[in-house]
Amino acid sequence: MEFSDEEEEEDGGEENGFEEDEDVRLDVNLSLAELEKKILHGFWLHDDKDRPNLTVALDGTGDYRSIVEAVGHIPNNSDTFFYIYIKAGIYNENVYVGGEKRNIVMSGDGIGKTIIQSSRSNSSGFGIGVSAALNIESQLFLAKDMSILNSAGHEGGQAVALRTTGNHIASLRCSIEGVSGHLVHTPREEPVFLQL
Repeated sequence: MEFSDEEEEEDGGEENGFEEDEDVRLDVNLSLAELEKKILHGFWLHDDKDRPNLTVALDGTGDYRSIVEAVGHIPNNSDTFFYIYIKAGIYNENVYVGGEKRNIVMSGDGIGKTIIQSSRSNSSGFGIGVSAALNIESQLFLAKDMSILNSAGHEGGQAVALRTTGNHIASLRCSIEGVSGHLVHTPREEPVFLQL
């Protein structure tokens, strides 16, 4: 889906690429076509690194050193999007985003630069539900410009990099990597998972 510079200027208005209005308040019951229209043009195309709500950096230059800590500070049941910028680094974490957290955009510095990594696997005592580097039960979630991986390897048995149970979840310019499995999607109601 492409838009001309003229269309972007008409819809934008603010320096961050969109106005704070109903376009950033999304209903989880949107159809895929409505979701694409509102999200893709409204704010997925702007650079969220310019104005994140929180920044995560391993070197201490952000609000938090851990993605898990940052997720804990996302407001529950929010109707507006919450932006987390994750600076380059290897984050050895198992990030869980619960169903009470929604409307979230997590942006990194690029594939192979911002890496969320887990080594948990079935053979180390962690089933699929808890082995994922990123486990999303949220509604309306976008991961951008990062790598999500499970490094357990063949000897680790069953393990996944990304697990989703929410609806309207997408990744944009991300790599999702695992040896025995990389993605598990357990949908609720009308699932939408897009890998763009």
